[in-house]
Amino acid sequence: MKPHLLSLLILLAASFPAPAQPPTLEQKASRSFGEHDWPSAQALYTVVLSKNPTDTLAAARSAVASFVTGDTVLALETFQNAMTHGVSLDAILEQIRSQSFRAGESDVYVNFMLTAARKLPWLARGINARLLPYYEFRDNGPKIVDYSQRMLAGLPHSIRYLSALARGYMLAGDLPAAAETWKEIINLEPNNFNSLVNLGFYYLDNNQPRQARAFIERAVKVNPTPYLKSTLANISTP
Repeated sequence: MKPHLLSLLILLAASFPAPAQPPTLEQKASRSFGEHDWPSAQALYTVVLSKNPTDTLAAARSAVASFVTGDTVLALETFQNAMTHGVSLDAILEQIRSQSFRAGESDVYVNFMLTAARKLPWLARGINARLLPYYEFRDNGPKIVDYSQRMLAGLPHSIRYLSALARGYMLAGDLPAAAETWKEIINLEPNNFNSLVNLGFYYLDNNQPRQARAFIERAVKVNPTPYLKSTLANISTP
């Protein structure tokens, strides 16, 4: 074959696109999930997980798809199987949160956790530790109180959970209970700035200037902000 003809054939061959590759199993599963074809996504991700049980994204999407279709048994089995193969509780729950929100099914995240905590009680404490910030983000006072108390049952001196409890009481409108909790925090951590300030203004709002002054003075020693110093200067005590 003449050289110029060979070159032409090579150029012509190069101008044609390579044949399209068939989609992978993971791509098919992802497309089904993105199109909200939940039964197909569930089935495809089950196959993906049979080959790679540590695929956290696949496990989370499978659990979400199963939960949306009402198959809570399979959703929980997928959840447990991931952890059996070394995926941490936080890792799988974070992916379930992310994928449920991505799919526009945000209620799945909290309902899945509530179901898992009920059906798998040995995981309840770890799940409750994630339910608390979920309710904190939503300013749900009664739920914050509930889940703070659950966490405090195992860690009664936790400043983190006592602070959440006080905030929950405040959001729920139970200010006396919030004040008692702030006092408990201060007993454990005398220079806890937020609790000192909150107690000071609690007493100020309840016409108890002497008590208000005592706590705001302590707060000023921790962090002498201009606002606190101005407030302190304007408190008149008998």
